[in-house]
Amino acid sequence: MSEPKKRQPGRPSLPDEEKRSRNLTFRSRGDLRDRLNDAATQSGRSISEEIEFRLEASFTKDERIEELKGRLDEMRQRLESSKVEYEKDRAELKEKAAKRREDIEKFRAEAAADLANAKAEMTKLQVEVEGDVKRLEGADALLEGLLGENKQKAQLLRLLAIELAKIPDEKFAIGDTSRIGEQLNAQLIKYSARTA
Repeated sequence: MSEPKKRQPGRPSLPDEEKRSRNLTFRSRGDLRDRLNDAATQSGRSISEEIEFRLEASFTKDERIEELKGRLDEMRQRLESSKVEYEKDRAELKEKAAKRREDIEKFRAEAAADLANAKAEMTKLQVEVEGDVKRLEGADALLEGLLGENKQKAQLLRLLAIELAKIPDEKFAIGDTSRIGEQLNAQLIKYSARTA
């Protein structure tokens, strides 16, 4: 059987935080002792407590500085990352804007070409219409001069002139006169039947 532990003589040991501080000795220069004494008096501490307080504060300050440095480095990294993202987004937007400008210029050029074509077509059509009107007016004037008072014949010839004006010039050029004659004859028979 094991023997019970013998009790150590004296008071039991105190916890570490309650143990008396170890003694530190150091030399100071200039008026440091006077400044420590003034600071201790103002704070209501002894010189030893003031020295300990200020040493603890310096370690805390160093730790805080290190913490702030870490946070600053983290912020720098985030800033660099944001800068890279910003440059990337900016390049994409620039590319999209250039493409859009290119599309707009292309659309403008196409619209201008379409407008020019439409104007040319309108001019051509206007020339054709004016030519037809002049031919009709000329035919009408000729009929008036030839027929004078004979209104029925004048109407018949007017109709013939109108039908002739509808026939494109190319048909006359290729010599398709027999079919044109048949069409005109049919129109004249219809008109004669109506006026009879």
